[in-house]
Amino acid sequence: MAAPTISGICLREEWLEWTTLRRRKGGWRVASSGRRDLPREDEGRETARAEYSRVLKKAMGDLPGRISAGLPSGMVLLRVVELPSSDAQELAGMVELQVDKFAPFALEQMAVSYEVLRSEDNRSRVLIAAVHSEKVEEFGSRLREGGVLPQWIDVEAMGWWRLLQQRGAIAEHGRQMVIVAGEHAAEIMAADEGTLVLVRVVDAGTAEVGELAEEVGYTLTGLETEWGPPPGDLHLDVWREGESSGKLEEALREVCGVAPGMHRCEELGLPSEGLAWRRADGGGQALNLVPSEWHAAAKARRVKRRLAAMALAVLGLWLAGAGVVVGRLKMEQRQLAELKKAAAALAGPAEEVRRLQEKVRNLELYSDRTYSVLECLREVSALLPEGVDLTSFVYRKSHSIHLRGEATRTETIYDFISAMEKSQLFDKVKPEGVSTRRRGRQMKTEFKLTATLPGGEK
Repeated sequence: MAAPTISGICLREEWLEWTTLRRRKGGWRVASSGRRDLPREDEGRETARAEYSRVLKKAMGDLPGRISAGLPSGMVLLRVVELPSSDAQELAGMVELQVDKFAPFALEQMAVSYEVLRSEDNRSRVLIAAVHSEKVEEFGSRLREGGVLPQWIDVEAMGWWRLLQQRGAIAEHGRQMVIVAGEHAAEIMAADEGTLVLVRVVDAGTAEVGELAEEVGYTLTGLETEWGPPPGDLHLDVWREGESSGKLEEALREVCGVAPGMHRCEELGLPSEGLAWRRADGGGQALNLVPSEWHAAAKARRVKRRLAAMALAVLGLWLAGAGVVVGRLKMEQRQLAELKKAAAALAGPAEEVRRLQEKVRNLELYSDRTYSVLECLREVSALLPEGVDLTSFVYRKSHSIHLRGEATRTETIYDFISAMEKSQLFDKVKPEGVSTRRRGRQMKTEFKLTATLPGGEK
């Protein structure tokens, strides 16, 4: 059963923001929310440090219920990927392989979490979050300084995303780019057909309009490279702090070719509210970057509290003359310590075996070479008529190949396209233009086509 009270918090060096949800008859309701400035920590000044700790603890000490804390999005590596499985155990292993590809640190040094954004036809679209463990520990030490040990560590950008969903600001069709812009940084989120495909933080905000517009244009180009053309109309929405001068709107219209919808963040709410709603929704599958050691520490504290209560009871019985119970308790404690020691000795080898099994399964999934680049090149070479020269061969793994070529005779190009359409290797062949131009004294016919592999359009 979900907790009757959940608090979402966003903590920075200069301020603390919170929202508390309370479950009442009829559902969850916002019970309180707010923001409090924190005194500046001057390094080396004990009095300033003590004042900071005092204010932080006072502000956090009033937060009720279970806590979901949001890491600043700029601290976290966020990637959206498509994975060929919907099984939770397989996905966990695949996520580790993906993190190995894009993270700058070893997996053992990272806190990693993921959530499934969409799952169908044994494929899953997954949001992966990875952050260096030291960053999480630094964030956690500040939370503990305020007297809080969160049950969940989420990412601020996902709090914004939940608010956008709640207010019906996410388009169900086409491609949408949403920019939540502060003065010096912006969070860029993109979705296809209402499902996230990108979350990115850039160090450019409303104070650097030109830089922000340039970053948005770069992001649009990257989206088309990774996810293909928009599946419909392009929507562009900007949520910004304070009033708009119109400069950002003009810059984005010039870069993107679409007039952006301009909104105020004050209309959207606090990201801490979105973090709380993600857990109130029953978000067991949502991101959680809390290290396993924190859970173990919390469990150990609960065990210690229970043991303390038991010890008091035993002490009372002993005072009443029940020394036998005390002796038995000590014996059980020794047995418990021995069992824990034995379990700890087996935990490492067992975990290593499980990891090896997962890696073997993942390697088996990626070992099918039916539609490899070599097979595609072999098929194209076999079908290529004499007189047709390939000038470009671009392969997108498990998706498609893009060809460019030329010939002196147009008929041979159409013969090649016809042969490609009949090939059993490709699911769909789409010509993208045939044109004739003069090169010196000779006429050359150039062509482009895209051949989609089975499953490439999903």
